[in-house]
Amino acid sequence: MIFTFRGLDIFAQFFVDPLMLQSSMEREREAVDSEHEGRLNDDVVRFYAAFNKLAKPNHPMSKFGCGNKKTLTLEDGDEEVYKKLHDFKTRHYSAQFMTLVIQSQKTLEDLEAMVRESFSDVPNNGLEKDSFEYPYEEDRFPCLLKAVPIEKKDQLRLSWNMPSLQSQFKSKPLIYLWHMFTTDRKGSIRSYLKKKTWITNLSAYCGDDDTFSTFGVNMNLTDEGKKHIEEIVLATFSYLRLLREEGPKEELWNEMKALDDIDFKFYVESDPLDIVTDLANEVPKYPPEYIITGPSFLFSYEPKLIQDCLDRINPDNVCMVLFTKDNSDDCQEQETWHKIKYCIEDIPSEWMANWKNASILNEFSLPEKNKLIAEDFELKE
Repeated sequence: MIFTFRGLDIFAQFFVDPLMLQSSMEREREAVDSEHEGRLNDDVVRFYAAFNKLAKPNHPMSKFGCGNKKTLTLEDGDEEVYKKLHDFKTRHYSAQFMTLVIQSQKTLEDLEAMVRESFSDVPNNGLEKDSFEYPYEEDRFPCLLKAVPIEKKDQLRLSWNMPSLQSQFKSKPLIYLWHMFTTDRKGSIRSYLKKKTWITNLSAYCGDDDTFSTFGVNMNLTDEGKKHIEEIVLATFSYLRLLREEGPKEELWNEMKALDDIDFKFYVESDPLDIVTDLANEVPKYPPEYIITGPSFLFSYEPKLIQDCLDRINPDNVCMVLFTKDNSDDCQEQETWHKIKYCIEDIPSEWMANWKNASILNEFSLPEKNKLIAEDFELKE
């Protein structure tokens, strides 16, 4: 996308001169290719290049998302590339697809005048925004993805997809699960695995898209942990069974809300560019009155929604990922553009049976009341 619009601005200057057009195109190709080359040793980028192989072959998620010199050179010549770029601009460079956020100490009247002067000429083609279907085949999960990093790292990741929860931003049901997995308090999965010396860290993540939502757990394994991968996953499903059988607890949700409120109240303002960039990404997701508070606040407790998410996080739709150099012998496939070696396998049936019948370990329990959450923020003399 960066290449497209930046390149279009330059190409427009040289349209009448084929030689200058070719020179301009080549400079842009070199710039994009350089960016791509700079990411070839980034294990995060390489991991997602392998992970996206789980998507349907014709879905955009499975495509090469960056571009390089090879993909941006057509046999028909640069005039054809130029035409395709302009077709893309005509379709997508349109006001109804854009969001704008401005941070300034000027008055709203001054800001409005600036915006009208600067952006009134942005075209609106009146077309509907492209929409995309669910990226995975219905029978894609459960599965085991193995991939080989460049750096010395040993990671185990478990992730689950479910219907989109983007409209449920007031309750954010997956945030409840995020807190349950990332707490170090007694009885948690994180404290249990650390005590076993099987992991050095456990983090969780959740995300909402137009077509689906995701919840996942990422664990950095120790050398000892690599010997107990099946037990680690079994313990994870044991902990999930505890959360499912105990059900959501409003007192725990209220603790989370209190902590999020404190974070928001005492938020340390970051770089203005980061602020407006983040907010511009949030504009399409929230009603206008919630653009600032929507990403951070918990507004309503919805136990049925949390329980529904817990019921969906089960062995039948798990994607298990092993990202370690130990996979080198197993991984015989290679992703085209980032050269990461990977393989996709079925999860052993014995593992699946054990995970489905996981009992609750004695070491697991719900967190006790957190007595350290501040309530009085008045300054003392």
